[in-house]
Amino acid sequence: MKQKNLTLDTFKKIYAEWQASDTTIREFCRTICFDEDKFYFWKKKLLDSRNASSAGFIPVSMSQRNGKISISSPSAARTSPQDCSPLCEIVYQNGVVIRINREMTLDMLRSLILLCQ
Repeated sequence: MKQKNLTLDTFKKIYAEWQASDTTIREFCRTICFDEDKFYFWKKKLLDSRNASSAGFIPVSMSQRNGKISISSPSAARTSPQDCSPLCEIVYQNGVVIRINREMTLDMLRSLILLCQ
């Protein structure tokens, strides 16, 4: 199989064929004469592109009842960064950013700050 000038769209078709084949990647690559290393390279690119397209902001609500803090997502809708005008931001070491756009208790804020520790 010709592998030069391969595009992501072309690989999507190859990837779909592999998923339908019910074989291992190694067997599939041998069958279609495709370099296994390149298959993994393109597979990572494909999955990264899918993850990037699903990126966004997910609004969540925090509430405190009986001394317990709960976090919930009122909707699964993702919003753009322009939709939020935060009072403050918490940036974690792993790159996750939490934007707070309303006042909250110190206990709630402390819970968010310590979330990744």
